[in-house]
Amino acid sequence: MIPYLFLFAYIGVLFACLWKYFVKAGRPAWEGFVPGYNLLIWLKLSGKPWWWIFLFLVPGVNLLVFMILNVNISITLGERAFKDHVIMVLLPWVKIPQLAYSPKHAYVGPIL
Repeated sequence: MIPYLFLFAYIGVLFACLWKYFVKAGRPAWEGFVPGYNLLIWLKLSGKPWWWIFLFLVPGVNLLVFMILNVNISITLGERAFKDHVIMVLLPWVKIPQLAYSPKHAYVGPIL
């Protein structure tokens, strides 16, 4: 029961924050509200290939992909320290809103 609470909290945070992240990256806000399409845009903004969308369908692998994309949110918004990466993996429901709604963080692009 507890893992489901963490999962639903994470999905709720993503739904509430992805649109703001997209606006910072110069994309329209509506793209953050379309399920599936928002994952494709998230991959594009993170510098990952489009075919990673299929990795979300593989149980277990999808959790790893979400962790990688969480770290990529912090990278693309200028938080590139190891400490920030660890926080994004362990506490994404705290750090994602902090980065998305903070005016001091701007989209700088992925590390290629």
